[in-house]
Amino acid sequence: MKKEQLRKKWRRSFVIALTAAMVVNSVVPGTIAYAAEFTAPDSEDEIVQEATQEDSAQTETTDMFGDEETVEMFSDNPAEGYAANGTETTDLTNVKNVALDWWWSLPTENKTYTAGKGTVTWHADTHELKFEDATINYEDVSSNGGIQLCDSVTVMLIGENQFINNKDQKDGTTGVFFSMNGGTLRFRGEENGSLTMKYGGKAFSTNSGSNLIFDSGNISANIKSEGISAQGDVTLNGGSLSFTVYGTNNIRGIAQYGNCKFTMGGGKLEIKHTEKEVQAFSGGIIPIWKEDTSSVEIHGGEINIDVFGNGIKSKNEILIDGSAQLDIKVRGDGNDAILSAAGVSIQDNAKVSVFSEKAAGIQALKEVRDNVEITAKGDFFGVGWKYNGKDCIIKGNPVIISRGKKYGGFASGNFYASEQKKFLENYKLTVNTNIDENDGELWSKKGGLGDYKYIKLESCSHKKAIDDNDCTTPVICPDCKTTRVEAFSAHDFILKDDNDERQSYECSRSGCNKTKELKKAGTLVTVKNYSGEYDGETHGITITRKEGITDVKITYLNSNEYKDVTGGEQTVNYQIEKDGYAPTTGQATVEIKPRTVKLNWGTSEFIYNGEEQVPVAEVENLVCGEECFVTVGGAQSNVSNQAYTATATGLTGTSNANYKLPESAECMHEFKILPKEITNEMAVINISGDSIEGFEAVISDNIGGKKVQLKENTDYTIDVEKNNDKYNAIIAGTGNYTGQISKRVTSIKRLSDGNITFAVIINPNVEGLSPSLNPIPGDKAESIFKENLSDSEDAEIKDILINKPDGSSYNATFYLQMEAKNESEIPDDVNKIKNFITDRNSSIPSDAEIGKYLDLSLFMSYIAKYTNGTYSRTVGINDLKDNVQYVTISIPDNLRQTQANTVRSYYMIRVHGDEISNVQCTQNGNTLTFIADKFSTYAIAYKDTYYAPSYPVTGIKVSPDTLTLTKKDETAQLTAEVTPSYADNKRVTWQSSDEKVATVDENGKVTAVGNGTATITATSVSGSYTATVSVTVKIPVEIQKLTIEAEKETLTKIGESTELKVKIEPENADLQKLIWKSDNEKVVTTDENGKVTAVGNGTAEITVTTEDGKITASIMITVKVPDEPTINKTTGFRRLRARSVKQTKTSVTLQWNIIKDADGYFIYGNRCNTGTKSYKYRKLATITGGDISTWTQKDLKKGTYYKYVVKAYRLVNGKKVVTDTSISVHAVTGGGKYGNAKAVSVTQIGNKKNVSKITLKMGKTAQIKAKEVKKDKKIARHRKLCYESSNTKVATVTPDGLIRATGKGTCTIWVYAQNGVYKALKITVK
Repeated sequence: MKKEQLRKKWRRSFVIALTAAMVVNSVVPGTIAYAAEFTAPDSEDEIVQEATQEDSAQTETTDMFGDEETVEMFSDNPAEGYAANGTETTDLTNVKNVALDWWWSLPTENKTYTAGKGTVTWHADTHELKFEDATINYEDVSSNGGIQLCDSVTVMLIGENQFINNKDQKDGTTGVFFSMNGGTLRFRGEENGSLTMKYGGKAFSTNSGSNLIFDSGNISANIKSEGISAQGDVTLNGGSLSFTVYGTNNIRGIAQYGNCKFTMGGGKLEIKHTEKEVQAFSGGIIPIWKEDTSSVEIHGGEINIDVFGNGIKSKNEILIDGSAQLDIKVRGDGNDAILSAAGVSIQDNAKVSVFSEKAAGIQALKEVRDNVEITAKGDFFGVGWKYNGKDCIIKGNPVIISRGKKYGGFASGNFYASEQKKFLENYKLTVNTNIDENDGELWSKKGGLGDYKYIKLESCSHKKAIDDNDCTTPVICPDCKTTRVEAFSAHDFILKDDNDERQSYECSRSGCNKTKELKKAGTLVTVKNYSGEYDGETHGITITRKEGITDVKITYLNSNEYKDVTGGEQTVNYQIEKDGYAPTTGQATVEIKPRTVKLNWGTSEFIYNGEEQVPVAEVENLVCGEECFVTVGGAQSNVSNQAYTATATGLTGTSNANYKLPESAECMHEFKILPKEITNEMAVINISGDSIEGFEAVISDNIGGKKVQLKENTDYTIDVEKNNDKYNAIIAGTGNYTGQISKRVTSIKRLSDGNITFAVIINPNVEGLSPSLNPIPGDKAESIFKENLSDSEDAEIKDILINKPDGSSYNATFYLQMEAKNESEIPDDVNKIKNFITDRNSSIPSDAEIGKYLDLSLFMSYIAKYTNGTYSRTVGINDLKDNVQYVTISIPDNLRQTQANTVRSYYMIRVHGDEISNVQCTQNGNTLTFIADKFSTYAIAYKDTYYAPSYPVTGIKVSPDTLTLTKKDETAQLTAEVTPSYADNKRVTWQSSDEKVATVDENGKVTAVGNGTATITATSVSGSYTATVSVTVKIPVEIQKLTIEAEKETLTKIGESTELKVKIEPENADLQKLIWKSDNEKVVTTDENGKVTAVGNGTAEITVTTEDGKITASIMITVKVPDEPTINKTTGFRRLRARSVKQTKTSVTLQWNIIKDADGYFIYGNRCNTGTKSYKYRKLATITGGDISTWTQKDLKKGTYYKYVVKAYRLVNGKKVVTDTSISVHAVTGGGKYGNAKAVSVTQIGNKKNVSKITLKMGKTAQIKAKEVKKDKKIARHRKLCYESSNTKVATVTPDGLIRATGKGTCTIWVYAQNGVYKALKITVK
């Protein structure tokens, strides 16, 4: 069997099987009646099968997709120059049919187009469409709109704008310049902004639910049929609107197609017909369908109408008030200037002038009030006085001039003489039988008005009436002749009725029924309450005069200025007054609510200090210059593993009453108290007893200026380690303290030497003298103290009396040794020595200044026992008593005299406990001899005496001359050079101008201390010459902490990215390069800027490190991509809808709805099958980006059918997985004998009207019939219309359009034509 036959056999089998299923189940299961045939193929073989089954319709008759006909839901194909919702061109100067096709949705991005010498700009955020000196020329503007809009759009006109249709299309055009699909279309013009439209069928067209508002700008249109075709409200607030209509059939300025209210509050409206004879149903403002739902209200502005047909027509009441001015002229048989079945009301200061060539001026008046001026002329009559049998109400001071040719000025049939007298009792009428006269005689009220073709009605003031102050006595007014009146001055009027708009009064005198009525002055204004948050400004209620209203007095009866928070609504009483109106008092409210503060919390971490601590919250959004402080509760003092919560509890300050705290969650802030570090200075170890176990540790802290002793096992723990007879105390902080320190343990040991016991003092701060009692080397010449002794033997001390335990004693021989020490090792002794030197009562010369002329070398004396030729132990003897020994030591190199012309004197100072004294010493060359009779600390001091040199210094210079240091404690050496070089005294002193920046020692070595600039000065001792060096210290502020912040820490798509940001502390830290790294690049990768990109499922740690490697932060990023995408699990409804929106001779443009979770789309397609040849689907394009919705195939053959399928895909673990598939689309290119459908129409059997919604009861059915409409040419059938339900739980649909209600709710039945255009039918099941 051939391949073609196999395909046909498969198709027949499928249809038979599916039909059988329909018979068994009544309705095909599933949501798509053609699901088996049109589920998009996932392989090339399936594509071949699908292509065969779709396009064999020309030779097969078993197709099951119903009727060939279709419906209008979409606009015409877009202009050649511009693809709807696409980007083929940005030049709208010359287009074919459509400039902007935004009928279904508005662009979400800003767009700019060229239009002639101007531009068209779309602002997506504000929905503003701006025309600036734009010119758009149409070849043949579309009947569905040259500019098609939806939602709510504001059109802004700047400069002079023009829309011009091809003049050759003038007489046959049905084109519309603007069309609106739901929402509000608002027009505004800047300064003299204008728009001119020429040679279209209609200027504006709106469907049901669409409203037109004209706020400003000048708009004019020269059109064939209708200025505005409206199914929604039309409002003219300002600007001008002018329609010149040149057609001859059904031509109207504003056509109301049901549910349309025309409202005019200002501006100017002009409607003019240019032809003298036109067919019926024409006019100015005319209802067309559903006349009961259309209405007209004119509250201001100017209207000029000159038309063939009725001027203004309505089944409902026509209201004209405010300062409106109307001038209406109409022509044609039976056409009234103003016609209303419910009456015409004219009030306030309105002025109306009407003329009807062959009918009535106004038909008919319902109510005339206030200062109205009416001029009416008609072939029948000027004005009619009755509507639906009811009398017209006339009040106030109107002036009415009415002229009627056939039935008189006031339509003689409208009322009779018996009624006239009462009806016109207090008005003056001037009448004339000549229609063209402007004056006449006073009407005597004795006869009817039918003979008078000219009638002027005006109020009479009755000023000349004879008044005897009795309100029941009739008097005659000489102005209105026979009019019976009563004297107003004598009436005692009292209020009878008071409503929102008027006050009615009646005379209280017995037997008098005189009444009067005044309109309330309050109706002339608009009152608005004020309610808002405190902002520091003054606010009050607002009262504004309505348009056209002047001379209204507004008085506030109490304060209307509120600035501070009011504590609720405050009432403002006001009064409105105007001559001729009843004064109106009223109330409105002002409420200023407290401003909710924005809190800026301070530090979240504290170090334990023994005091209660809590974060500070500051108010960020204060009005300038105001004070408001936040009270914070929740202070804590102790360290805790859990975070504490601080709570903003109140506000204080001079302005706190105008502010309030935010919601409770924003008033809370977590903080921590961190442990305080244990330091060496906190611990003191004392010995009590003879063993190491007898020591005690005293740990204290300085809290709040007081010494506080800490508790063992509460604030700290202590442990003692022993290593080779060395003892060390380890103190570790607990509770409110952290860290640990180590302290040597001082102990007293008893050492036995036969029957002799020595008392040994162990000093823990002297290396080598520890509890182990390290032995002294045996050879005296190798003594560790040798370098500090004289060349002679160590001083010998004999005859020391040693007591034995049994009470006896013996003599022993000991040797005195000296050890050099650093100042840091014996700080207490050093301080005593320095104080001693500076004490002027000491024996040191008073001019010896430490640091300049006096240097120290420190020594500690020790006693060594000499036994059997070796030193056995080093022991301390408290007092040598009478054994005075002379000790000779070498003068240290750094204290030796090297300067010329200088004599140096040496001094020896001894510290023994609290005793300090000057010890006599003798210099012999570079040695000093002195008495050492105690175990003590000794210091060598010296004083230099200078003699005038033979060669004095004459100058000094220092190098380098500038210096920059970049690290704390960094040093640099300065060198001073005096002149002449052979000067006797080259000594130089150094000084820093700011030791907080840099210090300098006696040798010119500079040390950095802190940022800033200091001047180092070198001064020669001889001659006091100076030289300076500028030292700059610039120590970088190091980064202390990094924190990574991420918008999202979980990624759900492969290729998805997120930007990581780093918070650097402190904020003023010197920036370093940051290095980013992912510990698992199979999950996510990161670039040098912290952008991470998902690669595969899993979790990876992203770290950021400073370039110096000192500071690091990290964050965990998770990639969690679903293994399989979820495809319509809920309803099975086909989400992706594709259609052909444009066809040229060589191209087809597809458009589809965007699938929210799609990452891109596949386009499959080929030529459609013919009777002799079939074509496989092949992949035409892969589109990356889920927000793209159009694609164009070019270089096609003219007059040829092409087929397409669109698929949406998602990225899953790096693979493209299809999630949605569209229905197949079949479209023919231009230039041939076949065409494409433009819309789909749906009717319900038994109802010939086009339907868009159907309501059914559970279990009931409805049969619908669909057809293609607006076909530009004959359509060759490649696929029949098909149906789909959005929710089969509510309703199902068969392939022939039978809808069955299956459950309560609503759903949508979609009907698709073969080129993808569709109709959406709303189904409600009750």
